[in-house]
Amino acid sequence: MSEVGLAGALYAHATAVTNAAENEVAEFRGGWVAEIATETVEWRGQSRVLKDVEVVKTDIIFTISEVAFKPGLLETLYGATKNGSDALKSVGTEPATSYTFDKDTVPPEMQWLVQCMLGGQIFQAFAGDGIALGVPINFTNIDKIVQDVILKLYSATGSLASFLLEN
Repeated sequence: MSEVGLAGALYAHATAVTNAAENEVAEFRGGWVAEIATETVEWRGQSRVLKDVEVVKTDIIFTISEVAFKPGLLETLYGATKNGSDALKSVGTEPATSYTFDKDTVPPEMQWLVQCMLGGQIFQAFAGDGIALGVPINFTNIDKIVQDVILKLYSATGSLASFLLEN
C-alpha cells in the first residue's frame, strides 16, 4: 500500500509491543494524527479579563487513517472471541472461523505502536496503554476495505506517549 498517502503499520500487544511481524495488527496508507487535547477552567475574579487558567484534563488520541481490514482485527481491536472450529450457517455446514461479540465484549487494553517512514527514517509513536474506540467495520464489495482506527491513550504511571525517530 505504499503508493498512496503515508503508509505504515499498526502493532499491538498486551504487555510488550514491538514492530515484530507477530504483533502487526494492520497496515495503513492514509497517514495518522496524534491529537493532544486539553480542557481548562478559567478564573476572572471580578475582572473582564482572564486572570488564570488551569488545565484540568489532557487526552491523547491517535487516529490512524485508511487501515486495511484483516479478520484478526475483530479479535485484537474489538475483543471478539475467536473460534477456529465453527461452521457456516448453511445446509452443508462448511468449516469456518467465527468472531463472536457478546454482552461483555469490550476493546482490550493494549500497548500500541504506530510505525511509518518520514524523510527516509523510521518514525514510531508508542503508547504504553490504550484502547481502540468506535472502530467501524466496513463490509463492502470492493477490493480493499479500509477504515479509520482511533486509539485513546491512558496511563496510571504518567507516561502516555513517546515519539521516536530513527537517528
